[in-house]
Amino acid sequence: MWLFTPLALGSYLTLPAFVLLIPLIVLRLLNEEKVLRQELPGYPEYCLRTRFRLVPLLW
Repeated sequence: MWLFTPLALGSYLTLPAFVLLIPLIVLRLLNEEKVLRQELPGYPEYCLRTRFRLVPLLW
């Protein structure tokens, strides 16, 4: 949603700023996965059963 908001509003100059948010979101997701694996019982087994948890066929 954040990536396409500038396009929907016709503000192409802000698109690079929104693209820079993607690595931050990925880092946050990786950290969240790490914490869940350590602290949530059963989550490692869930990860083994569910290969793609965020984006189908990608991640």
